[in-house]
Amino acid sequence: MLRDFLQRSLYDADQGYFTAARDNAPVGGVGKVLAFPQLAGEDGYRRAVREAYDRLEASWLTPSEIFTPYYGRAIANFILDKHSQMAEPGSKLSIVEIGGGTGTLARDVLDHVRSAAPQSYAECSYTSVEISPQLAQVQQHTVADIASHASCYEVECRDAGDPAGWSSTPDLTFILMMEVLDNCPHDRIHRSASSGDWQQTHVVEDTSQSRGGTVLMREQLQPLRDELIQRCMSTGPWEYNGKPLWHRILDFAMDAGAFGAEQTIFLPTKCLSLLEVLCKARPHHCILAADFDELPETTIAGKNAPLVASTEAGVATDHASYLLPPGTADIFFPTDFQMLDRMYGSVAKAHGEEAGLQSSVLKSREFMKRYASLAETTCAGGYNPLLQDFKNTSFFIGQRFG
Repeated sequence: MLRDFLQRSLYDADQGYFTAARDNAPVGGVGKVLAFPQLAGEDGYRRAVREAYDRLEASWLTPSEIFTPYYGRAIANFILDKHSQMAEPGSKLSIVEIGGGTGTLARDVLDHVRSAAPQSYAECSYTSVEISPQLAQVQQHTVADIASHASCYEVECRDAGDPAGWSSTPDLTFILMMEVLDNCPHDRIHRSASSGDWQQTHVVEDTSQSRGGTVLMREQLQPLRDELIQRCMSTGPWEYNGKPLWHRILDFAMDAGAFGAEQTIFLPTKCLSLLEVLCKARPHHCILAADFDELPETTIAGKNAPLVASTEAGVATDHASYLLPPGTADIFFPTDFQMLDRMYGSVAKAHGEEAGLQSSVLKSREFMKRYASLAETTCAGGYNPLLQDFKNTSFFIGQRFG
């Protein structure tokens, strides 16, 4: 399956993009906190971020890194607000972050909870579930060693999608996934206008070609029988989500062969299986996920197709295919947040009563307007990158009351 190939490409213990030992971690830090009020508007902000990338040379910067500590404070405000609404009086604050990067978000969240709600902090537990041994060490150093949160913080180096790593608890758990869903391996389905039947995609060795001894890969279509793909498709229709009626009618005509159309869709099957694991292990939860809702520069064909990119000397390079040797590049997908909402609803209902179940999707701008203190991130002239940059990102909130 394609998801298995992508899993190896990104997370193989020896060669994966995020898990292999390397001189530079795939996620970097901005260095010193950006003094936004002192930056000369948007141009000054862009220049400061560019300089940070130049220093990193071969790492990515996430919003939680660029906007530290203000991004983390907004997340902490969200958690404290929801904890007051959802938790039983006197219940301890329990947070699990999946894919914690350099630990910057965890540090900023805990710093703010310690300052704004010392009683909650005194009974707080914050666990980072990190698949990369290198990043797990960085997180431990950032949060526990430097920020002095050792009494409430721990790192578990494991795959969050493996149900064996989770112990079940009925207690309320806040689950954070900041730019995690984009790196969840997807599956590819395809159908031609003539047959109308969906097929699943496998990645196999291309024995007809060779390149300097490197094994090349190719995609092979097979009849759709995979159960996880079928479960994911059942939350659809993926091909029509978000499209107006006239576009659906046009698609129907094209599917019927009027224009010889073919359809290719990338399905977030690993995201679905992760939601299944989380909702079973933590039935009383509040999930907060932030990610890209659109990747307009994608050149790979298909709905929800990924970007494949690497960085070297601070310069990003896009690749035309994900069929590359493991660890070559980051492979990240846009998140269809409306379908994520549907997937979550289907999974959460399967693991508990529908009563107390709520979910919503917010653009990042709207989320930050609710929970962030905006004065610290406003540049000279009124430009606020926390609101005005990363326009193609959204937040998903899924919660179940006890």
